[in-house]
Amino acid sequence: MSRITTTLLVCLMPILAVELPAQSSDKDHDDGKPKQKVEFRKDRAKIRRKIQLQRARIRAGEIIRTHVQVRVKLRNGERMLGVVKNGRFVEKPSGLEFTKSDVRTKGAGLRLWYYNNTNGYIFIPYKHIQTYRVMKRLTDIEITEIKDRIVERERLARAEGLKRSKLLQDKHEMRKRDTEAGKKLEKLAKDMEAQRKKDAEIARLIKIYGEFPEKDGWGEQKLQEINLRRIAIGAFPDEKSRRFVEVFEDWQQGKTYAEKQSKSESKSESGGSKSESKDSKSTTPAPEPAKG
Repeated sequence: MSRITTTLLVCLMPILAVELPAQSSDKDHDDGKPKQKVEFRKDRAKIRRKIQLQRARIRAGEIIRTHVQVRVKLRNGERMLGVVKNGRFVEKPSGLEFTKSDVRTKGAGLRLWYYNNTNGYIFIPYKHIQTYRVMKRLTDIEITEIKDRIVERERLARAEGLKRSKLLQDKHEMRKRDTEAGKKLEKLAKDMEAQRKKDAEIARLIKIYGEFPEKDGWGEQKLQEINLRRIAIGAFPDEKSRRFVEVFEDWQQGKTYAEKQSKSESKSESGGSKSESKDSKSTTPAPEPAKG
């Protein structure tokens, strides 16, 4: 309470100073000394009444009736800068509103507006406040300017936030597209590798089939003959016969692929010959009509 009383008296000094009597002229000073003393006594009594009235208002919780900027230090060490409107340093919640109160009332606190450059207020119970300090008085115009600055800052922050959000969204979409493209390229590379391995395997099988051509008697009947002779003499007739028995399954697959390849080449050749014949027909000049 001593800090509050001192702060209020400092804030009241300009008000009290206005009530002091104006300096009299030299004529009044010389000729009206008794009259001046009487007026001074009246002014002093008036000032005393004002002080007593202010003290009564302080005890009732009505401390200052102007807007002031206040720096608050909480018991946890945190500091906050804000505005107390209309000198309402002591209030307590009453439903959705706040009513005047006494600092000794349970739940009484300080409503700090525009604290730390935020739009709105925060209610701080006095049990959480260690000290507070009145920094300066503020007019209604200054309060409006403070609010306008905060609103403009919030508007710019929202605009910057939307801009940053859009940039992040664009980056996300770009990364998503890059990821999808990367997955497609990865799948394409795997498919190409698989096709390469398949082509290499087909080429190996066709090569085995070429080692044992059917025109030279190689085939299933030849396999049976080799197996019979092996049973009869207990050994393969020769090394090539041994290899044929070992790769016979691959030879069969190679035969299948070779036949498919041969058919495909035949179709390609027949298609090319047909297109050439059509071209030759289209380019053949028409015979000239016979002259009569």
